[in-house]
Amino acid sequence: MTSGRGWGWIPGAVWASVLLTACAATEPAAPSPRTEFTRLESDLTRIEQSIQRNQAEIKADLQRLDRQAAQSLFDLQKSVAQVGSRLDDLGHDAAQIQGRIDELRRRVDALALQLDVVGAPPPVASPPVSRPGPAAPSAPTAQAEPVRPAPVAPSATSGPAPAAPGPGAPAGSPPPAGASSRQATDLYQTAYIDYTKGNYNLAIAAFKEFIRLYPNTDLAEKAQYWIGESHFSLARDLQTRGDRTRAAQEFERAAQEFRQVLVNYPRSDRVPTAVYKEALARLELGQSGVAEARLQFLVDQFPYTEEAAKAKEELAKRKK
Repeated sequence: MTSGRGWGWIPGAVWASVLLTACAATEPAAPSPRTEFTRLESDLTRIEQSIQRNQAEIKADLQRLDRQAAQSLFDLQKSVAQVGSRLDDLGHDAAQIQGRIDELRRRVDALALQLDVVGAPPPVASPPVSRPGPAAPSAPTAQAEPVRPAPVAPSATSGPAPAAPGPGAPAGSPPPAGASSRQATDLYQTAYIDYTKGNYNLAIAAFKEFIRLYPNTDLAEKAQYWIGESHFSLARDLQTRGDRTRAAQEFERAAQEFRQVLVNYPRSDRVPTAVYKEALARLELGQSGVAEARLQFLVDQFPYTEEAAKAKEELAKRKK
């Protein structure tokens, strides 16, 4: 009882003071504004330093990437330049190879011409040379021999003589001997020389004149083929110079002349080549259907020729 009454006499103000003192003892003191400002300034400084470091690192990375990109671009440009130089070299080499191929082709054609020309005269020139021996023991042979040289001597010395056998011989028959044979050979050689020199118009005119004068000789079928080749070569030249209109006209003429080899000389050994070249001319003209038909004809009719193999390759290429 006494203790109870003892606590009860303490005034309320004292109790409030006691409570405030207790709270002040348990809670930390609030920092001063200056201390808080100093802390914030320190934090801001650290953040700025971190940003600066990051910026420096990013800048260094960008510079490194720029150097790498510049080096890569330089290497790429160098590689492109090397590839371009290599392509130029390959183009130059291809041009040289093509030139050599053309030269070899001309040589082969020249050899073929020599074989054609050399192969024609011997049957005419050989009887006077090879038969004097056997003529001695055989009287009929000795009598037959003078008959053949007789027309040859006048024709070799006089111009009008070649005209004499003409009326008596059938139209279109090959020249019998002597000057007529040599004139045919000379005309053919002249035409071919014009072709090899690139004088295609002169070659065409000379080959046509040869066919007109000597249509049934062994060289006539070759002359017809070379007319087509002359038009084809002329078309190539015009195409290279950019004259597409005239080039197309020449390709059309070449195709027609190559076709005449098959029409006029179906048993000629130049027929497969002529058919193949006609197909190439048709391709240049954009006539794919006709060209493929000619190539297939070549494969079907001349399967074992080199041209047939080329035709198969071309047909396979166009089906892809």
